[in-house]
Amino acid sequence: GYHGTSVRQIATAAGIVPGAVYNHFASKEAIHLALLRESDIYSTVARALEQAEGDTADDLLRDGAHRLVEALHAHDQTVRLLFVDVLEFEGRNIATLAAAAVPQLLGFFARVTALAHDGRSLKPIRPDVMARAFLGLFMSYFMIGRFYRSLESTFPALAVDDGIVDDFLEIYLHGVMANPQAGAGSVE
Repeated sequence: GYHGTSVRQIATAAGIVPGAVYNHFASKEAIHLALLRESDIYSTVARALEQAEGDTADDLLRDGAHRLVEALHAHDQTVRLLFVDVLEFEGRNIATLAAAAVPQLLGFFARVTALAHDGRSLKPIRPDVMARAFLGLFMSYFMIGRFYRSLESTFPALAVDDGIVDDFLEIYLHGVMANPQAGAGSVE
């Protein structure tokens, strides 16, 4: 863990003497922040959503979700750094880094809203709220999935398959409750 790792251990792993670490970094937290900045996960996620395509709000959200999950898998180790930042620094470093990506993230949801111009395919929800729900759902999907991997042999039902992202999308787009007007057993 963060507190259990010394600067001496970091220097040894890097193949340098501890004094050399302090020539580049003022503290262990500065090293942590440099790693977060180098990974640039927020900009990566924002770019992934910016590159999403679709002719309808539904298609755009689906493509965006798949691109988001791919970006998260490509930065699997960074997720650990995010946890450290939340636990050790109350998220202050990731908040600074995330702020730079917010305009791009909100731009994606503005595109979703623009595609749903008929007023019937999208509820009147603010783009920032849509963004928080979407990102929260898929970030939790990714993080919890990392923990479930160790349980898959004991609980095969927890195994992640290719369709699980689409199941999460279905929940995001339509909820989990069947539409009572659509008849028993059907899902809208």
